[in-house]
Amino acid sequence: MGRLGQKVKSQLCPKGKVTSLRKMILYFGFRWHRTKDSRETLMEHHAVRTLKVNYLRKLNTEEDSALSTQT
Repeated sequence: MGRLGQKVKSQLCPKGKVTSLRKMILYFGFRWHRTKDSRETLMEHHAVRTLKVNYLRKLNTEEDSALSTQT
């Protein structure tokens, strides 16, 4: 949370606390994952990722259909 917290404080919310950031990250559907070399990475929950992929696919097909009707 160190580097992420510093980045958020400098660019988004200078008065925010690290605990608030941690709660927001969990609320938005992310989780911490420890890698083999003991580093931690931030990952999306599987359900959130699935919803995002479905939304982007739907958006892409709607754009394609809108472009095909224009020509």
